[in-house]
Amino acid sequence: MPTPPEPTQVSSLLIRRDARFACVGDGLCCSDVHVLGPVAPREVRRLTSRTPGVVRRHRTLRILYIDTVPHPVGGRVCAFLQPDGCAIHTQRPSTCRHFPFGLVATPLGLRVTTEHRCPCRSLGPRPALDIDLARSSLAGRFEQLRPNLRVGNRVLVEGRRCLSFHRFLTEVESPLLASLLEPTPEFSRLGEPFPPLDGSTWIDVAHLLRGYAAEGSSGAEAIGWFADTLLLLQGASTRAKRGRPWAWSFDRAEARGGAVASPEAVLGDWAADVLWSMTWTQHGSFAQGLSELATRLVVADAVAKRLQAQLGLRPDRAAAEAVMMAELAGALPLWDSVRASIRTSGQGTGRFTGASSRHGADRVAGEVAEQVGPEGQRQAIP
Repeated sequence: MPTPPEPTQVSSLLIRRDARFACVGDGLCCSDVHVLGPVAPREVRRLTSRTPGVVRRHRTLRILYIDTVPHPVGGRVCAFLQPDGCAIHTQRPSTCRHFPFGLVATPLGLRVTTEHRCPCRSLGPRPALDIDLARSSLAGRFEQLRPNLRVGNRVLVEGRRCLSFHRFLTEVESPLLASLLEPTPEFSRLGEPFPPLDGSTWIDVAHLLRGYAAEGSSGAEAIGWFADTLLLLQGASTRAKRGRPWAWSFDRAEARGGAVASPEAVLGDWAADVLWSMTWTQHGSFAQGLSELATRLVVADAVAKRLQAQLGLRPDRAAAEAVMMAELAGALPLWDSVRASIRTSGQGTGRFTGASSRHGADRVAGEVAEQVGPEGQRQAIP
């Protein structure tokens, strides 16, 4: 069993520029888009004394998690989710309290990261991320901050080339983050999408992802959308018809109103958070991380175009749903293997430029305009 990270001695919390979040109860984080765990053993008695049998052991992940019940309009949700909110909000498990935050220890302080698997983070009016909210959400039992990841003083940029963390921050990362957060993000500065893979192809990856989609949860269905689109971008075909059992959560977010963001801004915000989280350091060089991110970004853009063309979704909502799918795919152990197998000789020319990526996404959207079933309906993957 892996040893949990030690509490960090660095006290300063760092928030990425323009990060925005506040929980307004859209509910996706309480649905089976996620595995509702892990639940700590010390938390089991409190939960099961209220609802016997509500904590179960996941067969493949081997963690304890909270069971789900059918949602009235699609998918499944946490057994403690009520129409007016969480029934155990003040005593919710630590895994719920931490979401969507993460913590990365760097030589300059603790970076607060956020996941985009909830429209409270990616859609509608949202205030600037509050540092006190992040601190209270992330603090442990004894108010300790335990990072999910530690990054040292040397950063692997490409091949065997390393930079000091300070040089990497000032010369490489900061300019790239700024370009992704522009009103028209400079996606061309990312790496080459669909780089060669050792021992596999992107079509192989798509088929393996479709295997996950057979599991039947809302999260599996979202991964199925991502896998189908990856397959189509590689020139293959698919007859799968997929529902969107999470649509009710994004309906709530869209109903909040507020300014409508561009889909490029939604994608750029997510891409900036992926880089800010520095999770790529666990799998290889920065160049590999850029190529992997560029790949998921191209697929997410194509998914968003499909959702707009086939279902008439508002562009920023389509992008927010697509980002959720791309993030779920990236969290799979399978995708860790993909990251590790990427071969890249450099940052590349960046195919994800406005004209070329939109053309590819529009082509995919047009080719499969009749392949999406009505919302909530599912069909076995052929």
